[in-house]
Amino acid sequence: MSERNIEVFDSEYLHKKTTPVTFPLSPEMKQVIQDLKDTLAGCARATGVAAPQIGVSSSILIYRVGDFVPPTVMINPKIVKARHMEEEGKLEMCLSYPEKIYYIPRYKNITVFYQDENGDSYVLKYKGFEARVLQHEIDHLDGLTIADRGELLDEETTRELLGKIDDGKKKENN
Repeated sequence: MSERNIEVFDSEYLHKKTTPVTFPLSPEMKQVIQDLKDTLAGCARATGVAAPQIGVSSSILIYRVGDFVPPTVMINPKIVKARHMEEEGKLEMCLSYPEKIYYIPRYKNITVFYQDENGDSYVLKYKGFEARVLQHEIDHLDGLTIADRGELLDEETTRELLGKIDDGKKKENN
């Protein structure tokens, strides 16, 4: 078990397309998956981590949505259909861009092909916040970041919003 450091800003891993994973999984890939699980578990407010964020150029991600969607590993995920682009974007943060908030439009509905840890293939539909999280993480696998996709909020608004998030953390911990 190993929680890994997160690659930030101009790391080469964040800006290049990942390599597809082959099956059966090698011991190294199984360790990467475990490291992704441990890293996500160590980031209470994070909804996902992609392999490039821990310095691995392989097409693997893990995500969760609060108590509703448990940590789910996706290997070689691809968006195969996307519908209903938001007219207005929403705010997003990223572990690789700490203390930054971006305004990003995303599709409301997507269909994703992926494989699980056993190599079994799935094609599933996602909507709303879960679709947003998956688009964000799949972008990482394609060498794209929130800085490539959206508009950076000004520093004053960012500080105000981050202060509200910090206040929420303090309340949760009491």
